[in-house]
Amino acid sequence: RIDRAAGDPVALARLETSASDFLQPDPLPPVVTASPAGPLFTGILNVTLVSDEPATVHYTLDGSDPVPGGPSTFSGLNEVAGIGITSDTTLSWIGIDVPWMNASAVRRVTYLRDGDSDGIADVADNCPLVANLGQEDFDGDLLGDACDPNDDNDARDDFADCRPLDPTLWASPGESPITLSFLDQVTLQWTSLSAAAGPTTVYDIARGPLSDLHGGQPPGSEFAGAICLYNDTVNPSLTAADAEPPASGQGFYYLLRGDNACGVGLYGRRSGGGEEVILACP
Repeated sequence: RIDRAAGDPVALARLETSASDFLQPDPLPPVVTASPAGPLFTGILNVTLVSDEPATVHYTLDGSDPVPGGPSTFSGLNEVAGIGITSDTTLSWIGIDVPWMNASAVRRVTYLRDGDSDGIADVADNCPLVANLGQEDFDGDLLGDACDPNDDNDARDDFADCRPLDPTLWASPGESPITLSFLDQVTLQWTSLSAAAGPTTVYDIARGPLSDLHGGQPPGSEFAGAICLYNDTVNPSLTAADAEPPASGQGFYYLLRGDNACGVGLYGRRSGGGEEVILACP
């Protein structure tokens, strides 16, 4: 019939009107793709589903299989634009071509919110509002260092912690008070600075003759007779022995200070407010 119609416009027109009589069935389902492909997004994501041939596109936003006409299934022809995604969402879809009614397999993509745009979904991000690609978590408390106010999980938040990545120290001993006493005739005992400065704080104990305190020494030499009885002692019992007795009719004084990586404490202050300076312990 085509051969006979060659060169005959009228015959060709008749063929065109009956062209559907010669259409071969399409055995292939449509291919429907989602754009953007995801899975991460920030803010509001608008997704478009596009078919590569005339088709009805059916989709759901709850991860379930699309069912044409179903209560949770949405539909559109050929291209569905502006599917708004604002939270973690599994989008599922199929395409059914027209007029052959070939249905594609169900396809899915799970879109995951990444609020800080660091490439890690909020659901798995230990700082979902602060970008931290490395996910560092020094103290292992599941709160990333980038947003953890206390990175070493000690007694002080980072802004007031002299060593924010050392759980054993958080402050210089400064002028934190210490009570020093004799446990027995030869054993000194003192109170701890652990709560004020950290458990790895060590202690210096200076000892000198009471004659240093009698006055008359030049300024700055008031404790010239002091020796360093203990330097950086770490005895966890907070005790130290001094078996040496003073000379007959004499006595000893003892002064103690804390010392750690954040700073060295004071032995005390004079009545005028100046710091007591004892050079015996480095």
